[in-house]
Amino acid sequence: MRSDEPHAVHFLELMDALSDVITVTRTGRSRSAHVRWHAPWRQRFASVPGSAGFQVVLEDSCWLLSPDAEPVQLGTGDVVFLPQGGGHTLADSPETAETAPACGPGDRRLSGRYASDSVDPSGEEGPVAVVLCGAYQLDLSRAYPLLLALPDRIHLAAPADRHPQLRSALELLAAEVENPRLGTDSVVPALLDALLIHIPRIWFDGQSTLAQTTGWAAALDDPAVTAALHARYQRGGQGAACFRLCAAGRTRSLRAGDEKVGARGQRGELRGVLVVDTDPGPFT
Repeated sequence: MRSDEPHAVHFLELMDALSDVITVTRTGRSRSAHVRWHAPWRQRFASVPGSAGFQVVLEDSCWLLSPDAEPVQLGTGDVVFLPQGGGHTLADSPETAETAPACGPGDRRLSGRYASDSVDPSGEEGPVAVVLCGAYQLDLSRAYPLLLALPDRIHLAAPADRHPQLRSALELLAAEVENPRLGTDSVVPALLDALLIHIPRIWFDGQSTLAQTTGWAAALDDPAVTAALHARYQRGGQGAACFRLCAAGRTRSLRAGDEKVGARGQRGELRGVLVVDTDPGPFT
């Protein structure tokens, strides 16, 4: 379709806020592990500020235990995402005692980019739960409000047909980590990056359907706000700079003010505006 046709539809390349945040915030190497746990087992994962991680139950079930929350039983297909790297424990039962040292950044088991293991603390080959985990290192100095708006823990429950794209990426990652092949060193980080986008995206999509949604979840679902970001992004990449300025605490306001960039609703009213410090500082 030619742009000069009278009824041509023009698709604007809107600034992808989530991708921009992830790209600037992520640093270091991402890691993943595929583990077959034989009951009884209990593994604690230390709190790691400046990181994000996920746990996925591929087979059977296990329990998610946190110091400040009730135990949660996870079933096959359940995904748990921890955007702030919060400490937690996985176990075959809440009553099982700890069977291994806490897993943390200095753990030799995590020296590689990916790993596959079978853990049988008792040696009795008890019932097996298969778990896929992943971790990302983030730069806290660029912890954008968008990322900090996520809750400490996101639980995406099965069934698998609820999030087909997410499930496809998880299946591919599990296959690569469990059976490394030629090219796995490149495939694993790419799939981990995809999951780092898919999981928050699903959460934000879910929030946009709630009547009382506020904050970034509401802003990203508002055509006026996305239009404002697009307008600034088109003017020399200022949209990206806006998010960096937010991270540095240099945003003057997110309300009507001197500099208005927005889109009008059906009644011609200004539905959203964005006001930022126009000095891009060291971020451009």
